Amino acid sequence: MVYRALSKRIFILTIVSVLVAQSSGYSQQANLDTVSSALSLRKNIVAYTITGFSAFTVFVEYQWWWKGQGHKFSVRSTNLVDSHSRGVDKAGHFYTAYFIYSTVNDLLRWSGADENKRFWLSIGVPSLHAVIVELGDGFSRYYFDPNDLAANFLGIGYGFLQSKYSFLENFVFKFSYYPSGWTHLDSQWELGADYDGHIYWLSVNVHNLLPGTMSDYWPKYLNLAVGYGAKNISRLATGEIRRSLSIGLDYNLNAFPPFGETWNLMKHILDKFKLPAPGLRVYEGGETEAKVVIVN
Repeated sequence: MVYRALSKRIFILTIVSVLVAQSSGYSQQANLDTVSSALSLRKNIVAYTITGFSAFTVFVEYQWWWKGQGHKFSVRSTNLVDSHSRGVDKAGHFYTAYFIYSTVNDLLRWSGADENKRFWLSIGVPSLHAVIVELGDGFSRYYFDPNDLAANFLGIGYGFLQSKYSFLENFVFKFSYYPSGWTHLDSQWELGADYDGHIYWLSVNVHNLLPGTMSDYWPKYLNLAVGYGAKNISRLATGEIRRSLSIGLDYNLNAFPPFGETWNLMKHILDKFKLPAPGLRVYEGGETEAKVVIVN
């Protein structure tokens, strides 16, 4: 009797175990299907975003710089020291390529793309953009500038190194803009024509770089940043051209909640832009400005 009762219990437990295992299997399969569906949706979003962004930027550049300006292809090199923009345009080429590389790489990682695909697309998209822009300049009122192209590839190179070596995440290039007043904010406004309003920054994550327990005394959401710009270099500007160097506080957006894959993606992209914060700006020749929001 005892044997029979025990046998029945073992049999019932076996049936229950099989049913639970099957249920678990179905649940796991459902979870896998859900994850697969989410990744498929992300891949579609990323594909349309990258394609749309690329087409939109080329269209805007055509409207700003090339429309009605066609002429024979021309080449000319400008240098960092005595170009009209005092190198601010080269900083712009570096930053733009760096930003596009970083954004494409972040989007592809979020979509679940493998490392090989991320490598080729993250390099290919900004490289193609850089070449198209310089060729367009070569056939317009501007000219093909090999040094502009070199600055683009340096930006891509730094973005690639930053994605391979996490230590470089402590040194992030950022951009800030405030209208200088030289160009009107109307249908004729061009961001590229108002270089006076540009500042290109290197933001340093002090919290991560401080040794040992010293990092506890520096907030993880607060960085220090150094910025480069110039005065009277916009297309319609007049007056003495002077470089400027800025230093100020900055925010590490990645340290702020909320967290999660999608939130982290958005914060990592937005963290390439410098938000208003206290700082000091010194112009070539000694003029100094101390402002809560660093502007011209």
